Amino acid sequence: MDALNFGVVVFKDAISKKFIWWHFIERKEILAVYKLGFECCLNNGYIIKAVVADGLKGLAKTFTPFQNTKNHPNKAY
Repeated sequence: MDALNFGVVVFKDAISKKFIWWHFIERKEILAVYKLGFECCLNNGYIIKAVVADGLKGLAKTFTPFQNTKNHPNKAY
């Protein structure tokens, strides 16, 4: 698997700064992976007050309140 077809979706606790959920993906991010992470965090007792993420279509409609990231790392192509 090369770097262009691989990624990680990560959920991070804004208070503790710890990663609380992650999922390795191939090819593209899909909304279902974010929903899976969201449900996993809720089932483990986390209270989600807001979501900050990139501009994947459907995220803003699915999760509220939602904020787009201000900074996005440069892609390493």
